[in-house]
Amino acid sequence: MHQDQADSQCHRRGVEGDMQVGRRWRASVAMGRVRDLGRRRWKEPMGYHRRSLVERAVSRLEGTFGDRLKNRVFATERTEIRLRCEILNRFTQLGLPRFEWV
Repeated sequence: MHQDQADSQCHRRGVEGDMQVGRRWRASVAMGRVRDLGRRRWKEPMGYHRRSLVERAVSRLEGTFGDRLKNRVFATERTEIRLRCEILNRFTQLGLPRFEWV
């Protein structure tokens, strides 16, 4: 191994180590906020509820249509995703009961 390769690998290890320390620090700060505010109050400013809704929607899409797109060009991928969303919304409309107040 050449000296410049060895220096490069040592540098990479140092950067990766710093990144892990940064992750641990951010995690500990987040956990401290949860502890201070409580889980429910912590979720609101973090946008956790919105994230949960998005994850659920993506899960419904993947469960219904699979986790891969058929198209490989970005413009047609966008169209495919929009069509899938429209179909899923239609499925939801068809499955909802109609209420009539008496």
